[in-house]
Amino acid sequence: MQSPNKPTSASDLIKQSQFSGLYKKSRRILIAVFLIYAALVASNRGEFWPFSIYPMFSSADRPWVRAIVRNVEVMPSDSVHWTPVDVPDLPGDPFVLDDHNVLANDVAAFLNSPDPWNPMRLEDLRTLLGASPSNGRAFVLYRVEEERDVDEPLRVRCTPLLYLFPETEELNPNVLSKG
Repeated sequence: MQSPNKPTSASDLIKQSQFSGLYKKSRRILIAVFLIYAALVASNRGEFWPFSIYPMFSSADRPWVRAIVRNVEVMPSDSVHWTPVDVPDLPGDPFVLDDHNVLANDVAAFLNSPDPWNPMRLEDLRTLLGASPSNGRAFVLYRVEEERDVDEPLRVRCTPLLYLFPETEELNPNVLSKG
């Protein structure tokens, strides 16, 4: 028969030892940390920094691609320019996506999708933008990418992918293909 004061397991030994106060305190701290973490994750739609999907945390130092939409004056189709430009040299006026309740990430995902550019997809793009260019104007959609060289500063280049005219569209023959 065992004596009533003799510990029978490791947890009993800890509870009866000089560390029992420390054991209780560390347990309370762990529970508090877990509850605080759970509250932070719950209030941020499941996103909290160590496990974040936001690029500033999870995609650091990876190349990125975005989209810009510009509203430009219509030019004859034979003078449409497909050469990449720097951001300060972009022609036309910005097409403000927020004014049309369009998320910039949606436009970027749409432009970077590998799906073929068929008439249905082009119509979906017009619907996504929520507006059509007025007469004498066109929307130009640019793919914006970073260019890095080890010895040079970061450079942002804008490649025109698509001109949306009021009735038709022109795709960059070097980048996109009609399906």
